[in-house]
Order: sequence, then C-alpha cells, then structure tokens
Amino acid sequence: MIITNEQLSTLDNSQNSNFLREVHSFLKTEMEEIYNEVPADECELLIVNLQKKAAKYGITELVPFIQYVCMAFIAGKDFDSIPEINALLTEDCLDQSEKMQALVDEASQIEL
Repeated sequence: MIITNEQLSTLDNSQNSNFLREVHSFLKTEMEEIYNEVPADECELLIVNLQKKAAKYGITELVPFIQYVCMAFIAGKDFDSIPEINALLTEDCLDQSEKMQALVDEASQIEL
C-alpha cells in the first residue's frame, strides 16, 4: 500500500484540526471569561498565528502550547518580545515543557 502526499496532507490537516479543537476546548473551559472577550473568527486566527510563533521556539506539543496560548491571552499576543521571556523561549538546552515551566516562573516575577 502506498500513501500519497495528498493523503498525508489530509492526515496532517486532520491532526492539526484536532489539536486546535483541544486548545479551544481548554480555553472555553478554563479561561472562559477571557476567551469569550475575543470574537470567534479573531480567536481562531490568533491561535493559528500563535501556533506558528510557538513552533519557532520548539513548542509543538499540546500541553506546552496551551500554556503558551494562555500566556498570550493574559499578557498579550506579543509577550514573547519581552527580553526575559524571549531569552527563555530561545534557550536551546530546555525542552518545551521545561521552557514553559521556566516561562511561568519568570512571568510571575516580572510585570507583564
């Protein structure tokens, strides 16, 4: 059996849709007030753009990405431009879970 590039692309799109659905579900449940302040179409675009930004920092797994999105919803979509935050996100010796834990720790100590 040979899987075509089109089939692989469809599978990737399906997996990404499930991934994004999980993110939305978490936000609706755990950050309902903030989530509801953003119109649905803007929220979808914001999350997709945050997914691209997070990937640049090696954050691609669901839980670290949800943490990244939560930080963006709380601190602003460009929170990663804060020097202390950016330094943590670009740290190569940390895996994505460690990056996000360090990010949460750092964010609690600086004024966002």
